[in-house]
Amino acid sequence: MRGYENIMNEFYHLSTSKPKFFLYDITSVYFDGNKVKIATNGYSRDMRPDRPQVLLGLVLNEFGLPVHFEVMKGNLKDSSTVKQTIKKIKKRFDIKKGIFIGDRGMIDANNIEAITKEKFGYILALKHREAKDLLEKKEIQTEIFEKRIPATIFVDGKSKKYVLCGSEYRKKSDLNSFNKIIQKGRAALEKVQKMVEKNKIKKYDVVIRRAQKHLTKSGAEKYFDFKYENTKFEIIEKKDEIKKAENLCGFYILETSEIEMDDKDVEVHYKQLQQVERIFRDLKRYLDIRPVFHWKDKRVKTHMFLCLLAQAMLGYTRKCLKQNGWIKGKNTLQKFITEISSIKIGKFVILGKEVFQVQNKNPVKELLKKAFDIVFEFKDDKTMCGLNR
Repeated sequence: MRGYENIMNEFYHLSTSKPKFFLYDITSVYFDGNKVKIATNGYSRDMRPDRPQVLLGLVLNEFGLPVHFEVMKGNLKDSSTVKQTIKKIKKRFDIKKGIFIGDRGMIDANNIEAITKEKFGYILALKHREAKDLLEKKEIQTEIFEKRIPATIFVDGKSKKYVLCGSEYRKKSDLNSFNKIIQKGRAALEKVQKMVEKNKIKKYDVVIRRAQKHLTKSGAEKYFDFKYENTKFEIIEKKDEIKKAENLCGFYILETSEIEMDDKDVEVHYKQLQQVERIFRDLKRYLDIRPVFHWKDKRVKTHMFLCLLAQAMLGYTRKCLKQNGWIKGKNTLQKFITEISSIKIGKFVILGKEVFQVQNKNPVKELLKKAFDIVFEFKDDKTMCGLNR
């Protein structure tokens, strides 16, 4: 356990200035097997609710370096993990003042109290429903701010403010997701409607229960209603609710304790959470963090840590390749990983001495020189590999 913390401490102190912002997010990691005590079934980010899982909580500083991680039971709510995380990083790094940044699902009254109690500030995203309720309660029209977001839409005394953010790209994505919900809700009720038309169900109580069950399961209960009278089943769209939801697409609201911070800076710091999301993608796409095959809790945590350590190297590799202009077009990170794995070292015996030499014609040698300033030299019957800087 101490070894993990020592290395994370090194990451914390790598930056030239003391970190002020701490980015926190959670993902799920599923198992192959059912013998791990900490693994339980829960909400799966991998679409594998059939598998037991753990939650991996990760904290980065604003420089993108991992400084803390937690392996937790797989059925916990995101919001229930915030309090212990704040306490641990504050104690470990003796933080006098920091700003905690978290995504939707992190906000509740207890967490806000816990964050401020530890003398941390915060930047947190509201859930869609919370954002919608706030806009309606304060009678705020998003179109008024559309041309100048991010913008403060409401200041709550001296303790917090709400910043409206958004983009055209996000609007297209949100509309696409919302339309799928509407289609799913309509299809759920149409299924009941066809059953009524074919006289497969007739009793009022049965029809109502069936329709309510299907609609609730679709997740579109807020946007549809239905009526069953005189053997006719009618689907009712809540057009006002649908319109309100469509108007909110592309927008999101940040709640922050940093009232004096520029709105643009609030948005920029929140968007740094994308670094955590990228790490999670790397862990699953390139580093095979799941499924986990270990059974003992200690080995599970070691597996997670080694994957995070490997990702730190992967992230540095990506950064170097981008800075040197290598990643573009068909040159992807995956291609680099494939090519680097093809490096071969030959073993020779010359005058009774063993000599190891990298293939002279290996194209990756030039890439390593360009990206990382790693050189291969042949000196005194030995191949030397090292960094020029």
